[in-house]
Amino acid sequence: MLGIGLADKVGILETGIKSTILKAPPAFVTYAVIFTGILGNIASDAAFVIVPPLAAMVFYNIGRHPLAGLAAGFAGIGAGFTANFMVTGTDALLSGISTEVMKTLDEKHRCNAG
Repeated sequence: MLGIGLADKVGILETGIKSTILKAPPAFVTYAVIFTGILGNIASDAAFVIVPPLAAMVFYNIGRHPLAGLAAGFAGIGAGFTANFMVTGTDALLSGISTEVMKTLDEKHRCNAG
């Protein structure tokens, strides 16, 4: 987490996000935007500021509607906040909450895995 925090503060994550979207071939831009949005959860809230306008600009430059790029960027980031490819700080937070909720349930309401 310290490494990710440092990378976020010095701008490495922003640079990675921009280079991934800008260097994608036009046929793969939509996939690159969504994939980058999903992984943008690592950069936390910075992804919401960077990816959608950048995606709209790239879509406009390749002849697609910029609102479609904006929507794809928001969809990717929203998906990344709920189901990312990597374990992030949100996952650690939610696992603690889930553990506390499970402790409050009676034994008869729990499912036995064995």
